[in-house]
Amino acid sequence: MKEELVALLFEKPNIDFSLFDTQNNLVKWVQDYFVEYGVLPTIELFQHKFFPDSPALVPSAPWAYFKEQLEQSKLVRELQPVLSEFGSKYSENPFKAVTGLIEKAIQRARDCAPTGEVLSLKNGKERWDKFISPKTKRINTGIQPLDEACGGISCDDEFMIISARLGVGKSWIGHYILLSIAQHGYRVGLYSGEMSEHEVGARLDSLLSHVSNFELTRGKYTDFDALQKAWEGVRGEILILTPKQLHRNARPSDIRRFVVDNKLDIVILDQLSLMEADGVPHKELFQNVAQLSLQLKTLQQELRVPLVAISQLNREAEGQD
Repeated sequence: MKEELVALLFEKPNIDFSLFDTQNNLVKWVQDYFVEYGVLPTIELFQHKFFPDSPALVPSAPWAYFKEQLEQSKLVRELQPVLSEFGSKYSENPFKAVTGLIEKAIQRARDCAPTGEVLSLKNGKERWDKFISPKTKRINTGIQPLDEACGGISCDDEFMIISARLGVGKSWIGHYILLSIAQHGYRVGLYSGEMSEHEVGARLDSLLSHVSNFELTRGKYTDFDALQKAWEGVRGEILILTPKQLHRNARPSDIRRFVVDNKLDIVILDQLSLMEADGVPHKELFQNVAQLSLQLKTLQQELRVPLVAISQLNREAEGQD
């Protein structure tokens, strides 16, 4: 603990004493000094108190190095109760114990994550650079009133939900957005929980060429050369994931692999009612929906890839304006 404290007192950063073992005598003295006087003690005073006969104390590594190690140690300490609970429950129900361990470990890791240094908002250069960065620009949906109202879809922090009653065109809207974004050169992923890849492809054919979807899907249209030519204007890539490939409905963990493995820029989820949350399912439907929504939003924040989800209103909405 001596080396960590020497680096701390040498650089004097903002300090979180929960990183340390506060039962240690050296740490306790530094913490008590800070509580009483509002500042960290000087390194000279620290040496005079504990190491008066040693050569001048100098840090062996930057504070950031020790801070990272301390954060990892803190996380391990915080997870010990979770691991103890897992051990006691594993013999009763191994699957439930494992899934519970994963959920609690992830939550505890988030709770223990460092908040970072306090930032000043006075200097705006960093945020202005962010606004004009290609990584944080917005993607137009191709629907002019929507783009005018919201400025398009944020590449960095967007979880958009398209919600409406059954049979009014939610999927068509999602497919139109998907195609418009791909035409601008993006890699777009679609999870289609109900329609096959061929049905979705036929809809995109219709949107591109204005050919009747009824004629396409009934085999009454045969000018496929014209359709192929229309696809030449789509500069991006469109990839599809269906329950047929997964042998079940998709979960957030499947969407994660879909995004990472294919380096996707955006994902359309059609639809939320045909997805499942990761982990043990709840008995109540609303609990499953809440868990799924939370996991998807967490996924979006982690990967920084926008999600556009289609959600069907329940039957109580029928007949309402």
